[in-house]
Amino acid sequence: MQNIIPFFKYTGIGNDFVIFNCLEFDDKTIESLENKSFAKRICNRHFGIGSDGILLLRNPTTNSHYRMSVINSDGTHAEMCGNGIRCLAKYIIDYGLCEDNSELVIETSSGLKSISVNPDKQITVDMGKPYLDPVNIPTLFAQINGLPQGELIFNGKSYKAAAVGMGNPHLVIPIPNFESIDLTVLGPLFEVHSAFPSKTNVHFVQITDKNQVKVKVWERGSGPTLACGTGACATLVACYLLGLTENSSNIILPGGKLFVSWPTIDSAVQMTGSAEYLFRGEINL
Repeated sequence: MQNIIPFFKYTGIGNDFVIFNCLEFDDKTIESLENKSFAKRICNRHFGIGSDGILLLRNPTTNSHYRMSVINSDGTHAEMCGNGIRCLAKYIIDYGLCEDNSELVIETSSGLKSISVNPDKQITVDMGKPYLDPVNIPTLFAQINGLPQGELIFNGKSYKAAAVGMGNPHLVIPIPNFESIDLTVLGPLFEVHSAFPSKTNVHFVQITDKNQVKVKVWERGSGPTLACGTGACATLVACYLLGLTENSSNIILPGGKLFVSWPTIDSAVQMTGSAEYLFRGEINL
């Protein structure tokens, strides 16, 4: 087991991650990195490095370049992370770990994701087709006009909502304005709502126009974050099917902007945004 190991800090529009290159690590070292208490310590912004989660770059088990494991700040594992996979791709490119940087294929717990780098250094991820069958999200919401929909009640107030899966579950709640909600109260409450057996990410959505949506995020296992890539994709899908937006829109998150496109209802969702290197260091396991 290696005791002193390097880490790399990256951010995708404010959604920040600690990356560990595990390609040459032994099983015991990887097991230590996946430990729940380790994740809580590392992600703590006062007593650790500080981040929304940990990304492990691993050897693939399928026909792909690499594999990504995602660990939330509370030590739980996530199936997929849109901002995280852009950060991991940027790390791979920065350190010359792929001969052809124009397109990468990364294995995740929700399938293979193809990634391309645009001439302006923006990174586009093929996020796959959204899950709209309630069983696959999973949610207890009933499917109405192709979209799982339901109603949540808190303190006598009703919130009409939709559910979309992007390899992980998302709850999308259109609201008239952000002043009408308290994210720190409703986020954790709806995350564990009984309509979502595996818990859920929560997104409050304010429509600016047909091509722009503002979103506030409560991430499952991490709490309030500045951005959520899979959530941006789920938001676009839900809002389009509800007739609130076009099938491509700018998704404005607290940390920055993502462009999300869903060309047809039978196609994959495409997400484009930036990723930035912050710093590197070493940590004693």
